[in-house]
Amino acid sequence: TAPPRTPQSSSLFGPCTEPATGVTSYLLDARAAPVQQTFYFTNPSWTDDGRYFWFYCAHPPEGHARDGRTLGVIDFAADRLHWFPDTPFTEASPAVDLETGRVYWSSPDAVWSRTPDPQATRSMVGQFPPPELAARGQVWRTATHFTFSADRSELNIDAHIGNEYYVGSLPLDGRPFQLWQQMDRYYNHAQFSPTDPDLLMVAQDDWDHPQTGAHWPFDNRIWLLRRGQRARPVFAAPPRIGHEWWDPDGAHIWYLYFSGSGTQKVELATGTVTVVWPGGRGHSHASVAGDLVA
Repeated sequence: TAPPRTPQSSSLFGPCTEPATGVTSYLLDARAAPVQQTFYFTNPSWTDDGRYFWFYCAHPPEGHARDGRTLGVIDFAADRLHWFPDTPFTEASPAVDLETGRVYWSSPDAVWSRTPDPQATRSMVGQFPPPELAARGQVWRTATHFTFSADRSELNIDAHIGNEYYVGSLPLDGRPFQLWQQMDRYYNHAQFSPTDPDLLMVAQDDWDHPQTGAHWPFDNRIWLLRRGQRARPVFAAPPRIGHEWWDPDGAHIWYLYFSGSGTQKVELATGTVTVVWPGGRGHSHASVAGDLVA
């Protein structure tokens, strides 16, 4: 197989130079679908060897953010684009094993995976919800966005079923769902610690009652849930924060302070807060090394 190309050398991409700064970006001109979108910002989708890049596809009017989207992949070695219609996923669930290129995603009744090989077929990782939870009502969500446990053996679950909320993990070896805690209100955005396979970060969020439409804002955004224990908030006096993600060291959590100073991170052991970038009110993200902020 030929070594992977870069976007600059791929026939699939074209340059676009911003006139005020002279900065050139490379845009995916080739089409697998009418709408093509990168993964959710906490979920990298470009494999470590540089060969495969997964992305979301939509064929309007299908393609709601909750369901109706599918997956495509760029093979930078073959310089080809593939669309996989057998990958309809819910929420922003897809996650990529960056070592192998295999992608995982959720449907309303199971978790699936497939390789980037267009000749391969998808396989079921595990059933979710199990029958005892499926009986609780409509499955609104299996996972906001999957992450892998630090030992690569499980995916996080932050499920919304009926009017109930369940946080736990789904082993990749076929064992059933492991319930860590049934939550007392709306929680989502669960993310495994990158260094501790028994620790999840989970976010309390605004929510709308599915029957009445009544709206409730969150009280305390970021929580830690250790396997076998109850969830606890990171901040005792919660600031108005969100868009959180783990630092690769597993010792810090990054977030945006909406009514304060931009992008910050907190050291979990001490509670020390560092203002990394004072500006910005949208999303942020850090480089793998944690030394650059976008």
